Amino acid sequence: MASYLPQQNNAGIHEDIVSTPTKRERRKSHQQDEDLSTRYRRGEIIGRGANGTVYQGLDTFTGKLVAIKEVPARRNDLSFSKLMSEVQLMAKLQHRHIVGYHGAELDENAGVLIIYQEWVPGG
Repeated sequence: MASYLPQQNNAGIHEDIVSTPTKRERRKSHQQDEDLSTRYRRGEIIGRGANGTVYQGLDTFTGKLVAIKEVPARRNDLSFSKLMSEVQLMAKLQHRHIVGYHGAELDENAGVLIIYQEWVPGG
């Protein structure tokens, strides 16, 4: 599976960062080499909509709950580049009123983009 993180371009190639990376960026950079699907364990379905399915998940490294969103995605679909742009924007946003982004990966065999986000109870 291909991981999509803030410092990567659409080809999944790490891009150089000119400034000194923040703590958050260093953590994301460290995740580049890990398979996110082994770090996060998917649990029960907590929501379903037109754009995909959301599961409650567990971060096996920290023991914290996460939200795991699976969105249908194929590289050759017209909407794929828009979806990837949204994921890249989500990765850059950091604010106390915005759900935190942990990473994303494309499972080309299943045809889904899996997005790992902060767990927000009741949200």
